[in-house]
Amino acid sequence: MTVFVLVAAALCVLAAALLTRSLWWRGGVASKPLEDEPAVAAPGSSAGLIGVLAVFVFVMAGGGYAVLGAPDRLVLGPESSAKADASPDAQPPMSAASRAEAMAKINVLVDKLLTHLKEQPDDADGWQMLARTYAAMGKQADANQAFNTAEKLRPNDATLLSDHAVAVALSNNRKLEGEPTQLIERALKADPKHPKALALAGTAAFERKDYKGAVRYWEDLAKVEPADSPFAEQIRASIAEARQMASMPAAADAAPKAAATAAGPAQITGIVTLAENLKGRVSPDDTVFVFARPVEGSRMPLAIIRKQVKDLPFQFTLDDSSAMSPASKLSGAASVAVGARVSKSGNAMPQNGDLQGLVPSVQVGTNALKVEINAEVSR
Repeated sequence: MTVFVLVAAALCVLAAALLTRSLWWRGGVASKPLEDEPAVAAPGSSAGLIGVLAVFVFVMAGGGYAVLGAPDRLVLGPESSAKADASPDAQPPMSAASRAEAMAKINVLVDKLLTHLKEQPDDADGWQMLARTYAAMGKQADANQAFNTAEKLRPNDATLLSDHAVAVALSNNRKLEGEPTQLIERALKADPKHPKALALAGTAAFERKDYKGAVRYWEDLAKVEPADSPFAEQIRASIAEARQMASMPAAADAAPKAAATAAGPAQITGIVTLAENLKGRVSPDDTVFVFARPVEGSRMPLAIIRKQVKDLPFQFTLDDSSAMSPASKLSGAASVAVGARVSKSGNAMPQNGDLQGLVPSVQVGTNALKVEINAEVSR
């Protein structure tokens, strides 16, 4: 379901941030603890374990899903599996050797964490980390046991309960009915404004066709999510979908955007050229990607088209018809970065030796934009 995937994408970053909350909230930085949770150190936490957990988070975030998940099956809409290959930031599949290396690192860190928990069994952060890792590895029985241990130490931890709900849902064909919903309800009782719990509650309501309930939860989520965050637009799109399914009128704040769209087409037109000094480095059949992406935050393109070098110079139009996701369109942005890239491999992910031109900030509605491919990509 489109809504579930969109919200899940937003939650991935949120979960990573909240997972180590006791480590950075204690430091006195700008963030502050949840209203119902005092900012105290976890019993027995040590500098050594903090280092291990920090490395572990980055290993899991950077390689865990590629190793343990199925990136090729994660689609954002009915036509996105075909368009995913055209993403300029798409990641290539990991080799068997890379997978084995990543798994070896994960297993080493799991062993270190287990050793620590034997010495410090009251470390709720450690149990939560272990539980989420077991869930990612498909060891659901071990994950449930670790979550239950952590929840005995922190029975009113909304993040912990939400993490547990996700883990159970993943083992239940991604369904939130039953135990996951019960865990979500406990999380919201502990913290009615918890972003992850609100997002999951809305998704669970949408699954059971309680569209008005989904709207209520997601509108509460929109109130606590910063309006300029990379996920705010996805949340608004999910609310709009749920309102439509519930035969509810559009939200009041959607009217100004609709009026702005009516005033001018949500498109960018222009011409792509290749610098004279680079013409000897390309072949007629090399792929050319033209894309528009957010100026800040997510690098996922809002619109993308594919051409070949032999078409250069060529006129282009980027609009909602070239969107990768029905919930992330050019019409939802005020300004974007527009670029063109020559890829000899046909892989849209930037590679060393690719040639690119980029206009860092363009107002949506701009016409006759000039994009010159004039530099080599170096990563």
